[in-house]
Amino acid sequence: MINIHDDEWLADFFRLNNHGRLIRRESVTTEFKREFDWNTKESRAKYAKSMAAFANNRGGCLVFGVKDTPHEVLGVSNFVAVDDSVITTYLNELFSPYIEYERAEYEVDGKTLGIIWVKESQTKPVVCTKDSAATFGADIYFRYGAKSEKIKAGDLVNIINQVREDETRKWRNIFEKCATIGVDNIGFLNKKTGEIKSNANTFILDEALLSQIQIVDRYSERAEGSPTLRIIGEIPEVARVITRSKPLYEEDLLKAFSTGNLEAAPQDYIKAIVHGNTVNVPVYFLFQAMQLDIQQAIQPIR
Repeated sequence: MINIHDDEWLADFFRLNNHGRLIRRESVTTEFKREFDWNTKESRAKYAKSMAAFANNRGGCLVFGVKDTPHEVLGVSNFVAVDDSVITTYLNELFSPYIEYERAEYEVDGKTLGIIWVKESQTKPVVCTKDSAATFGADIYFRYGAKSEKIKAGDLVNIINQVREDETRKWRNIFEKCATIGVDNIGFLNKKTGEIKSNANTFILDEALLSQIQIVDRYSERAEGSPTLRIIGEIPEVARVITRSKPLYEEDLLKAFSTGNLEAAPQDYIKAIVHGNTVNVPVYFLFQAMQLDIQQAIQPIR
């Protein structure tokens, strides 16, 4: 199990042999890159293809700063020069649904390696939606051994069957719990919006609480030291939804402009715009939402 937050795991993963080279080899979950060359369209397209292949399999990691053969540690110095938002925007342009990943640096033998850890997608398959220097629209990529290739029919069928089984299992669990608790006592929490709906009321939770609360099967203020929640009565109208950060597309911007309802912070919309390829989009309403005049808006855009 890949864990870039576990120092013991990282130390084992990056063990060196007597010649100072990595013992680990490329595999279904590991790919080495000599350098981090994001500015070259061919390179970043290949990184994206591998990330999609990892997401459609069991997850995996791209390691930058390692020579291909032999696996000598060279290190990189520019890994953090590219912002996560730039990588995310590029991935969102090429693939759907979005690819979840984390980045980290790790020092081996006095040299800095860059790691992009891709999580296994919970909404497979991840499909290419746009041609690039290394990908083709409508293709689905999968990890085979040490290569990222177009998925084979059998593996695609397995993914589709697994999605169906997971959906069936989730619905079965919901129905079983409803039968145990009673329909009149059921409420549903939308973890994306913080909204709780029941037959009688609708409640709103601030997003800051969503990652902290633990729902328990008894009324309690705390359960074994973990914050929990009990809602009684109605929440005042002043309560508002604070949505989680999510990938923003052009249609999200146009929806916000046409409805006046921003589902993310104005700064997040602007960040998506400046890292995207769209030329003509509404933007002044975002400055107004941030209470900035034109001159004040120049700095955050820069």
